[in-house]
Amino acid sequence: MAFKTDLTLEKEINNQQEDEWTNHTEGTLDVKSLTHTFGNNKALFEIIDNNILFYANKYVSPYVYTMPPNTPDLFPKNFVDNVISKFEHEKSPNNWEMDKYMKSFVDKLNLSHQEENKKELPFEQQIKLAEKTGYIQGVCECVAALGDDYTLGKKLLTEMNVDINMAKKYSNPETFKKLEHGIFAQTQEQKLEQTQGIKL
Repeated sequence: MAFKTDLTLEKEINNQQEDEWTNHTEGTLDVKSLTHTFGNNKALFEIIDNNILFYANKYVSPYVYTMPPNTPDLFPKNFVDNVISKFEHEKSPNNWEMDKYMKSFVDKLNLSHQEENKKELPFEQQIKLAEKTGYIQGVCECVAALGDDYTLGKKLLTEMNVDINMAKKYSNPETFKKLEHGIFAQTQEQKLEQTQGIKL
């Protein structure tokens, strides 16, 4: 993001109607801007995307505050209006104090946004669980539909990495019951026979 030169900034501050938001473009950027006089000093606020730029005066680089993603369009304007209301009664507000206030507020806003994202994580986990459940249920349905074809059913379960524990946990009870009395019963019988053979 390119900042304004002193000359450009001075011209913009002097030409703009005070305390009225205006819209214009700078290159490919849509810019909303507003000027306000604090004491003897005229300042410029700009909103570009989710950034607020505060030019405390025409001689300094702006303070930049980045709002969280998906911040409602009206919020940055309202925030600037609130800052003006808070500091406009001071004869000569301290730029550092204004910056501190704005930065603190935006930092809390971003922190709150991060906390909300953390809360949404379980929902993402629910989606993954639903996908996994659907996948395993689909495999189990296919195996159940094969009926007595043990070889093909076993191959399908192996290639899809689905075992008896996963089927029991994620497939619906009716489907698992069919498998339990079908392919999984045969598997258990084979294991039992192998164990007995080793003992002999």
